[in-house]
Amino acid sequence: MNYFAEIVTMVAMHKLLRVLTLLLLVNSFLAVQAEDSKQRLITVTGKSSLKLDPDKASVSFAIINKEKKAESARKRNETASKRVLNAVRDLGVKEKLLKLESMQIHEEKKYNSKTRTYDFDGYKAARSFVVELHDLDLLAEVIAAVISEGSNELSNVEYGLKKPEAAKKLALKDAMVNAIDKTDLILSASSSKRGKLVEVNELSNNLIGFPRAGRAHPRMLSLASADAVAEKDSYAQGQIEIESSVRVLFEIID
Repeated sequence: MNYFAEIVTMVAMHKLLRVLTLLLLVNSFLAVQAEDSKQRLITVTGKSSLKLDPDKASVSFAIINKEKKAESARKRNETASKRVLNAVRDLGVKEKLLKLESMQIHEEKKYNSKTRTYDFDGYKAARSFVVELHDLDLLAEVIAAVISEGSNELSNVEYGLKKPEAAKKLALKDAMVNAIDKTDLILSASSSKRGKLVEVNELSNNLIGFPRAGRAHPRMLSLASADAVAEKDSYAQGQIEIESSVRVLFEIID
């Protein structure tokens, strides 16, 4: 009997030890939680606005013509396109920066008010191109050459950046610096200081549009093509703006 009593006592002691260990763990966890609940934090939003001069431009233009026969329209358009592109090449623009956007030939119809029908009115051929310039000093000369050599539609001139991602990273870095400076400024009013970084979130990092030189009407280009000249001072390129913002969470320490 004494043997079994000893075994029962040992089992009971073992269970009691496990319970005590569990209680100690729970108490330790609660103590840590209580300590964490006393942690003081500060949330601040940092912003930056970066303005840069563009270092490239894209010129969109088209050659459009109409003939009675489809093949005649195609040949005339092809000849004019070659002449325009060769003029751009002669200015030193590399081949890889010349891009054919589209080529179309379709039948034209004209409304006949007497018969109230749409009658055949020839074939229209159109080629549209985009020239990317990495030397903005050539912009005025390229536009003048394109118009004088046969383009009758200047769709758009858009400025941009060669390395937009690098610029966005710089703006993001500036936003982070702004957030840190604001945090230090806020805490400077008390005896507290900025502690470790707990969390950071990117809120925005965007290019706020690209400046454009506008759109010219085909009729205006047709009338001016013979007298097209390069006027560099007539193009105002403006600046490209990049806006970034971040939200940071810092620990406050005494």
